[in-house]
This record gives sequence, C-alpha cells and structure tokens, in this order.
Amino acid sequence: MKWDMRKSIVLTRVLIIFFALVLLALDVCGIVSAVRGWTWEEEFRVYAGQACAMYVMVFAGSVPAWAALWQLWALMGDVGAGRVFTAGTVRRLRLISWCCFLVAALCLVCTFFIHPSVLVISAAAALMGLIVRVVKNVIQQGSAMKDELDLTV
Repeated sequence: MKWDMRKSIVLTRVLIIFFALVLLALDVCGIVSAVRGWTWEEEFRVYAGQACAMYVMVFAGSVPAWAALWQLWALMGDVGAGRVFTAGTVRRLRLISWCCFLVAALCLVCTFFIHPSVLVISAAAALMGLIVRVVKNVIQQGSAMKDELDLTV
C-alpha cells in the first residue's frame, strides 16, 4: 500500500472527525450532568468552588476547541486543493495557535481553583500553540517567497 497525499488528508480528516465526536460527547455529558443536577462534587469529592471551576473550564474551553477543529478542517481542504502557501493558510494557522493559547490561559487560571495538576494541561496547550505558531511563521515565509517568485516569472 503506497501512502500518498490524498490518503494522508483523508486520515487527518478522520482524526478531526474523531476529535469532534469526543468533544461533542464531553459537551453533551457536561450539559446532561448540569441539567440533572449531578455535580463534580459527588464523583470526585471536590469542593463546590472546584466543581464550578471545572464546569467553566470544560464549557469555556470547548469554544476554542471547536474553532480550532473547524479551522483544521478548512485547512485540510486548502491543502487538498493545493493552496498551501497562501495568506488564508497563514490566517488559519494563526487562529489555531490563538485557540491553543486561549485554552492554555483558561487552564492556567483554573489551576488555582481546581488542582495544580491542571497546569500540565495548560503547559501542553501552550506548547501546542507554540508549535503551530512556528509552523505558521514557516508557511508565512514560504508564502512571501512564493509571491516573490511568482512576480519574477
């Protein structure tokens, strides 16, 4: 089986769908538990303030996660169409990195209310944002070089 660009894009889109389903399940479970009156206190034996902070972290963190998944889906469409070194790709990567940094900041704040171990999630999200930011800078430089070369031909 020869691995090519099309198969890679399909695999990436399948993974994006998988993560979207996981995120949807987390959102639905959080909403159902909030409506039914179940609290994090019952399951994890945490204080009411911690339970509130966990709900805030889950629901507020869901918004940038959905935005990042949407941008990733659109980015794979651009890659599949051969539009890689473009301003649109740079913009999408910039938005994805800001989504990661937003989740990192949210988790950092929640670290003080929930548990210090949430700092690990914050650090992971910040590292992911940094990696995406570096890739964005590389694509941006490549886009500028492509534009310059297009003018010389």
